[in-house]
Amino acid sequence: MKVETRERVKKESYEVFIANDGREFDSRAECYKYEKSARGVLNALAMGCLVKKAFERDIFGFGSEDCIIEVYKPTTDDDKKNLLQLYQVYNSHDDAPSQKFIDLVEQAVEDKDYLLVGRDYDGQSFFVYGTRKSMQSDLDAFCLLNDDEEDDI
Repeated sequence: MKVETRERVKKESYEVFIANDGREFDSRAECYKYEKSARGVLNALAMGCLVKKAFERDIFGFGSEDCIIEVYKPTTDDDKKNLLQLYQVYNSHDDAPSQKFIDLVEQAVEDKDYLLVGRDYDGQSFFVYGTRKSMQSDLDAFCLLNDDEEDDI
């Protein structure tokens, strides 16, 4: 006779409630409450111009899985309005959206450019990295500044 020890894996099914913007909840009530909140409504509206999202590390080659980068391509005044309102809801400690964010959203619409927004993994923050064009310009200016400093050394 031969004796073997084997493991049984019990397959368990459970329901996940998914809001309009893709956020997942354990209960119908939590999901419904979120969808009716300002954050839920505005996140759902912003999905219209969301191109993709990924971990910070996947985009920049470094960073963490604690930060998610969302890439938006706002093309209409409604997209612009939704992103500005979303920024305001997440940054309600500010009196109004920062002028930098307003300028970047307007620039993205005008230039038909991408806007990179950062969020922490649990979705409690909303901050701007910039447009593709503004990030290139900032990087060029930084490198030029450093090149000038190297000449002084």
